[in-house]
Amino acid sequence: MQPRVLFQIANMLIYRKGRVSGTIKVEETAITQDQALSQADIVIAGVPSPKFSIEPTKLKPGCIAVNFSQCASHRNCIRF
Repeated sequence: MQPRVLFQIANMLIYRKGRVSGTIKVEETAITQDQALSQADIVIAGVPSPKFSIEPTKLKPGCIAVNFSQCASHRNCIRF
């Protein structure tokens, strides 16, 4: 099984499981926002700005996109 990697788009940090149980290792990365979005199985957005959005074409097909902000971040990409 591949290790789980979490990208924080705003600062481009990688969060990985630490060597010690219950810890997290944080690393800077050169990966771009578009690269992170195209590889992500799950995208969670919480940006409280109506100017921020994630275009559906940038997302990996079949990924789960969740927005927890009062502003819509995922345009026309979530079907219920």
